[in-house]
Amino acid sequence: MPVTSALNWHAAKGATSYDVWLYRHNGFSCTTLLLHPEATVTSTTYSPGILAAWTKYCWRVVAHDDSGGTSLDTGEFTTGPGVNPGLHTIDYGIPTPNSGPVGVVSEFWHDKVLWFTESLSSKIGRVLSPEFRHNPWIDFGFGALSSDPTILGMPTIFAHSTTSFEVAEFSTPTPNSGPYAIATETNRGIPNNKWFTEVLANKIGRITPDGVITEYPIPTPMSGPTGIVWEDTSDPAGAAWFTEILGHKIGRITAAGVITEYATPTSGSGPYAITRATDGTMWFTESSANKIGRITISGVITEYSIPTPNSVPQGIALGPDGTIWFTESLGNKIGRITTDGDITEYPLPTSGARPQGITKGPDYVAMWFTEASSNKIGRIDSDGVITEYPAPTRGGGPFGITLGPNEDPFCDCANTELWFVEYSGNKIGIAWPL
Repeated sequence: MPVTSALNWHAAKGATSYDVWLYRHNGFSCTTLLLHPEATVTSTTYSPGILAAWTKYCWRVVAHDDSGGTSLDTGEFTTGPGVNPGLHTIDYGIPTPNSGPVGVVSEFWHDKVLWFTESLSSKIGRVLSPEFRHNPWIDFGFGALSSDPTILGMPTIFAHSTTSFEVAEFSTPTPNSGPYAIATETNRGIPNNKWFTEVLANKIGRITPDGVITEYPIPTPMSGPTGIVWEDTSDPAGAAWFTEILGHKIGRITAAGVITEYATPTSGSGPYAITRATDGTMWFTESSANKIGRITISGVITEYSIPTPNSVPQGIALGPDGTIWFTESLGNKIGRITTDGDITEYPLPTSGARPQGITKGPDYVAMWFTEASSNKIGRIDSDGVITEYPAPTRGGGPFGITLGPNEDPFCDCANTELWFVEYSGNKIGIAWPL
């Protein structure tokens, strides 16, 4: 529905007023209360003002009469484009020149930071104090007002500055290790260490929140580990799954560093990126075999062929609807595969875009992806409608992308931003859908 829509409900017999409560959906449930209540009105309609774009909300109405209040209507809705649809982006340089940032992951709990890999400088980076993290919607407690100065007479406010952007960098013990993808370790839903692949050193690395790095050699020589994802489990130990693009295997490493490898059915498959599905299975791209793979916790692998020949699938991520989405670097498409293996492809508007990373967006209704060659950030909704936006730095080459950290580490809040790295531009970028 439009961001300026009104809420309507049925009149309650004998009611003299109504309290309107508004919640923001966090991707799982409506637990983020925005107003306490938002308003008390005498009519059966209320306009909450201009809401954030591409955001799911829930609301309820409590009717009041002479004898007290009674819960009345409830409902939920998802907003569409903003008053001025678009994407606000900014980026900041990484301290080490020509670091080659590739992987990126955000923290969703205690430290509210971003972690990223520097493939050329062999470092792991951590953004410390992102005080600019507010999105370009100003939240006054009764809905997010647009930062557009032409709307409601509000000034443009973007709470960020280069002085507040602080990065710590940690060198890997092995020189020229080529750190690539990175994932957050979550035990019972609580993030802790980060795990990453070292494509040149043939190792899996683990870094603590304080920057202490431990490396674990992979049994297969020169396996070329690239993608990695954490196996979120109730087991306190847990494990990470990773791909071996040269070893043509899927690996699993426990928190204690024990590695098990599983060869893909197709030889020379070149597994690249990997993600976790809602049922606990892992899904991965096979860049050389032109397939999408699925592996169970016990190591059973199933492969699904992509309709477009030689599409070179790259990034892969779980979508808000429980399906798996992936990018086709040479096929110039975004793909979607169901848990039954049915694949749908959506061509990109820009030819030769070379899509790379992909992630679920802050709206929880669409996927966002990077286009390395066309230098754009893309959005695709559940109907396959694609919108493209220019990256902030010309020739920056956006690569990895992730959902941003929560605004408040102690509440179940929705995310409002995307973070991405620019390989050629040697920068970290942030994007806010408007």
